[in-house]
Amino acid sequence: RVAYAGWFLDVHTMGGILAKNKPPEEFCGDQNKWDRVGLTPHNVPFRCLYSKNINNLMFAGRNISTTHIGMGSTRVMLTCAVMGEAVGTASALCLKYKMTPRKLYETKISELQQLLLKNDCFIINLKNEDEKDLVLRADVSTSSTSPLVFGPGRYLWELKDDIAQIFPVSENRINHIKILVKSKLNKKVNLKLHLRKVNNIWDFKSKDDITSATTVVYPNKLQWIKFKLNSFVPPNALYLIIIERQKGIFLRYSCNVPNGAQFGYKPKTLKKWRLHFGRGISLVMKISPINFPYEAKNITNGVSRAESWTNIWVSDPAKKLPQYIELKFLKEQRFNTVYLSFDTNLNLSYRSIPPLYKHPECVKDYEILVFNGKTWKKIVKIKGNYFRRRIHRFNTILSSKLRVNVLATNGDKSARIYEIRVYNE
Repeated sequence: RVAYAGWFLDVHTMGGILAKNKPPEEFCGDQNKWDRVGLTPHNVPFRCLYSKNINNLMFAGRNISTTHIGMGSTRVMLTCAVMGEAVGTASALCLKYKMTPRKLYETKISELQQLLLKNDCFIINLKNEDEKDLVLRADVSTSSTSPLVFGPGRYLWELKDDIAQIFPVSENRINHIKILVKSKLNKKVNLKLHLRKVNNIWDFKSKDDITSATTVVYPNKLQWIKFKLNSFVPPNALYLIIIERQKGIFLRYSCNVPNGAQFGYKPKTLKKWRLHFGRGISLVMKISPINFPYEAKNITNGVSRAESWTNIWVSDPAKKLPQYIELKFLKEQRFNTVYLSFDTNLNLSYRSIPPLYKHPECVKDYEILVFNGKTWKKIVKIKGNYFRRRIHRFNTILSSKLRVNVLATNGDKSARIYEIRVYNE
């Protein structure tokens, strides 16, 4: 696997608008077809990106090797872009080793995958295992860590369908969950909640309850309702709550989505859950005990996006910037390159991002410092950043510690870093 796709099986009618005598494609105006066409993100294998009978030919785009149905998911432009980077990177390795794409697959696929990850590509369920990355063997500490916080929100979602919320849990117990709801009914009703464990932020398939709970919603008021769960759970994992439908009850939600959270809904006519597309949303809720799923150790776990965990360090928003994250190597190391991956809100659809937009979550001003045995020495200082990915090269340094000091963001109260890599290149 060298790239990923996430579009649904959007199979257009052969002949297009000129085929007036043929029915429209699946899902065209019919939400009930989602069970047939809905997908979660999936990987794209390298072997469908090169020819089976022309030794030196590769593809990236709408000419890759798929079935007609498979093309319905892989043909969209952003997916073509990540396949293009995979093919470009593979081409460089083919030239480096003087081998065909097939031979590269047979002998160097791990190197290709790791190089793609180093360049900030994403491959589902694949971690950074680059032995040259000094960070993977470093101890990490930080000035502060953010708790898991939902909201505040001012929007209402009617509970006319079953809804689900995925969220990270760092503790080994969930005592209770409070959710902010508004009733427009003239009578009190019961709401039922199910708690389940999931594998990743797109996983709504689990049918096995850890526990369930029921609580009362009182008529004609905005109120916090409390579901008593009292369950021990494996820590540092993702969980899912499902709230059963009840018309006339509205859930308060926010567009400020915590990293590692995902919202979904399932109309009564469907079997598959649908993710909310466009701007990400999350319920306004409180979990007891308080969780801290954004610890500094996340940046050394080899994954630079939310997936099976949050995989990001977030500083405490209650503490003012600057905030820092510090790496301590086992011994003094020589290095001359630092890779940084910041947060540019991957919950947003590209359709929700205006031109030249600067994500509030992204680090704006920062500096990189190294420890010379007595004091910290500044080697890099950047102002006005709004990119997710930054690479800094400098003269080789011998040091046992490195610190990234976040001075300002583009609006958010927390410093956020997905990944730091350190090399002697």
